[in-house]
Amino acid sequence: MTPARVLLSVASVAAMLAVSLLARPWVPYTQMAFFFVAVLISARLGGFALGAFAAVLSVAVAELIVFPSISTAGGELISARVIVWIVIALGIAYAVDRMQFERARARAQAAEASALSGELDAAQARLTEQSENARRVADRSERLQRFTAQMLDRVGAAGVANLIVDEGRHALGAIAAALVIAREGDVPDVVASHGYPAGVLSPESELDAGPTPLMEAIRDGTPVWIEDEHQLNERYPALAQYQKQGRAWVALPLQLDNRRIGALALSYEEAGPFTAEDRAFMLLIAQQFAQALERSRLHTVEVQARVRAEFAERRLALLAEASGQLAASLDYLAALASLAELAVPEIADWCIIHLRDDEGVPRLIAASHSDPDLAMRYRELEQRFPSSMQSGAAYAEVLRTGEVVHIEPVTNSYLQSIAQDEEHFTELRMFDISSLLSVPLRVEDSTCGVVTLGHAESGRTFVETDITLALELGRRAGNAVENARLYQAAHYASEAKSDFLAVMSHELRTPLNAIIGYSDLLIMGVPDGVPDSARRQIERIRIASTSLLHLVEEVLSFSRIEAGKEVIRISPVDLGPLVRDCVELIEPLASEKGLELKIVLPTAPLKVVSDERKIRQILTNLLSNAVKFTETGWIEITARAVGGEVEIEVRDSGIGISAEDIDRIFDPFWQVEQSATRRFGGTGLGLGVARKLAKLLEGRLEVKSDVGTGSAFTLVLPGHTPGMQRPS
Repeated sequence: MTPARVLLSVASVAAMLAVSLLARPWVPYTQMAFFFVAVLISARLGGFALGAFAAVLSVAVAELIVFPSISTAGGELISARVIVWIVIALGIAYAVDRMQFERARARAQAAEASALSGELDAAQARLTEQSENARRVADRSERLQRFTAQMLDRVGAAGVANLIVDEGRHALGAIAAALVIAREGDVPDVVASHGYPAGVLSPESELDAGPTPLMEAIRDGTPVWIEDEHQLNERYPALAQYQKQGRAWVALPLQLDNRRIGALALSYEEAGPFTAEDRAFMLLIAQQFAQALERSRLHTVEVQARVRAEFAERRLALLAEASGQLAASLDYLAALASLAELAVPEIADWCIIHLRDDEGVPRLIAASHSDPDLAMRYRELEQRFPSSMQSGAAYAEVLRTGEVVHIEPVTNSYLQSIAQDEEHFTELRMFDISSLLSVPLRVEDSTCGVVTLGHAESGRTFVETDITLALELGRRAGNAVENARLYQAAHYASEAKSDFLAVMSHELRTPLNAIIGYSDLLIMGVPDGVPDSARRQIERIRIASTSLLHLVEEVLSFSRIEAGKEVIRISPVDLGPLVRDCVELIEPLASEKGLELKIVLPTAPLKVVSDERKIRQILTNLLSNAVKFTETGWIEITARAVGGEVEIEVRDSGIGISAEDIDRIFDPFWQVEQSATRRFGGTGLGLGVARKLAKLLEGRLEVKSDVGTGSAFTLVLPGHTPGMQRPS
């Protein structure tokens, strides 16, 4: 409550007092009713508190002035009338106060509702604007997504360019569009357009020269925005004649990583302005355009590289297959025929091969075509009209000069120059050969033949890679011919060597057998006894002759094995007696050197089904080597059964073999000591012959050795030879 309001309350009570006094003559018993007005007014002014104040004040005034006859002194109780009036007055004050409170609250709620309504209206406006923006964004996103998906389906440069112009124009809302490609160092090229007349984008128009939006976008790498005709006339007066192509224009640069690709020109039906959002969307689309163009370029490069790689792979496969066929056979005539078949139709429609014979005359070796009848017809034609070095044909020129000859096109005048008569010319024309490529087939520094490739019905021509490939085929074919000739010469030399060794060995063995036989007779005392001093010398003659005979046998075996004439004679063999015989044969040599000989055999008989003579020869070789390369110590021979195989091991305490030499000891004529002053004799054939014989017996010869500790040679034989019965 404020003082002013209290005064107003007092005034209202005074006013009601005056009214009550004035109305008393007419209303003697209800004067207190007028004071309810004062309470009502006070409650309206100050609420319940001020109303209660007015009620108390009204009662006091009324009792003192309006109803003086009622005494209040002496502690008398307040009359029921006063109590009732105060209760009613307080009720009125409370009711008015509540009404005032509810009205104020209603006004506050109304104000709050009004403010909230305003906020809702503003939010609705914002939502409407956001919805419109979202719709535009969604529409642009959908257009961008659809356009991106379509771009991913296009890989060719032309298809991508047309897609950019057609779909990109719709995505950006333009009425016309043109795509210009201008990579570094290239002249700008309009690759696709829509909505522009042909003359506008021609090379003679102003769009390709001078200051234009397209050229500025390409040169500077920045977009050009022209929002109305006024800006166009101000910046590019030369383009005023093209205003009918729209009322707003844009030139967007297309670039990736600062690399220039080109630019996109767009025309719009309505004038600008272009908002920041519009410009950002256009630049995003332009980035997609640049990526699509770069992707198409890379795809084109990849396709071209793949085509070249596949082409090179096919050519390499052809060379590999040709090399395989040429190397697979030592019959070079058959190999060259296979080469001619292989070249058709991969690199030519025809493949013809000539070789120079011993008299220097070119001979047809092979003629291949996809039609076998046509190839046969050509071979028959060469039989009727034989090749000649004096001919003007490409193959003859290559044989004379050793240089590549490429004739394209093959004209009638060329055919007439090589034809031997009119009939020959007519036949040559019927093959319809349009181009020829002849390359030399070289052997060392000379040309021994020619490979001629020809195109006919396919319409193809020879390019540089074809010439390179043909030269490589000719080189490999020449190597094959040379290798075959060298092989034949080596084969003849090997046969002559084998024949010589066989004859000489046979001739040496006859007198050696006689020497050994007569030595045995002398030792036995036939015809007369010999003194003891001479007996020792005769024994040495016998040992030396036996050793020499052993060497001759090695040479004979080697020559028979090399010639493939060694015969296997299968029979059951008891290895115990065989091993003892071999040891007895070598024992005199071991005794001379003071070597200890040991034999380790199983208690039960050890049998195999094999060739006894060859087993004996192998073991004799191994024991002889053991004695030869062991100065002091021992030699041990062991025979045992291991699974389904039999092992015979010869061990010694000799000089041993180094790791680098262990694989070479089986080579013919190779020995650990190769000098002329070597300590150990022999031909160097023994171990090689032993291993080959073991292989013939379907077994193997293994070796383990260390320098200075000795060697161990193991002959491993199957328990039986296929086709023969097992030993009982």
